[in-house]
Amino acid sequence: MDLADLLDRPQDVVTWQIDEHDLVALVPELSTRIRQLEALRVRLVQEAAIRGAITLTGASSAVGWLAESSKLIPGHATRMMSLGADLDRFPHVKSSFDNGDIDVEQARSIIGLLLKVPDYTADIKNSADGGVFDDPTAECTDQCTKYLLANGTRENAEDTRRRVAGLASMLQPDDTTPPDDENEKLNEFFASRTAGGRLRVKGHFDKATGEQLMTALSALSKPQPGRTTTSGEREPDARSAPQRRADAFADIIRHYLDTWRRTRRRRRTPPT
Repeated sequence: MDLADLLDRPQDVVTWQIDEHDLVALVPELSTRIRQLEALRVRLVQEAAIRGAITLTGASSAVGWLAESSKLIPGHATRMMSLGADLDRFPHVKSSFDNGDIDVEQARSIIGLLLKVPDYTADIKNSADGGVFDDPTAECTDQCTKYLLANGTRENAEDTRRRVAGLASMLQPDDTTPPDDENEKLNEFFASRTAGGRLRVKGHFDKATGEQLMTALSALSKPQPGRTTTSGEREPDARSAPQRRADAFADIIRHYLDTWRRTRRRRRTPPT
């Protein structure tokens, strides 16, 4: 079965009619196509921004237009706009992304490292014992790109993030500390009980941890319509945005504790 036939009207696909061999072949093919389509969206958004076409929509900003038109949270839209602007600087990463070899998160991780290479190599001399470095920054960028893309084609985004962190640790001079927004040692989380027994929390985290937290909260804190009224409309979610985020945070905690308890019970239960 041809994937193109399914994509023409995917909502009409009757999955139970598909042969088992086609099923297992279509899923990885579709996954590659999804990555390619994501890359295409990034290119289209970047082209619209460059041409100023967004002014035709009446939107006040490119990020606002993208978030609204594509149903993206503003943070995701901002990262997509930034990625589109950076990809042209790294053609090999762009090519791998466009081909569907890596996904959007892998592309962001790799480019995030490559943008820092000039700082990492600033103190490397153009010549050294045993060899001559015509351009230390270019050589380091090239080697890091080849290494990350070669592994990225067969790994997921979390694996790539770990490789990026490993390279950053090796390349960063020993006598320097990472920027505050990347320094995990500056993370703090305070929790104190009030007189009435409620818990008050406050904290700040590095950029990567903060993005992971906001991604999890955003997915769980979307407004949930209530019951259907007599007019056939759904009642709006009466919770404020802070209340929805608090409920989402509570859901994350409950899910973790439920998973932890189930894992402990499985470990304690002897095999039959």
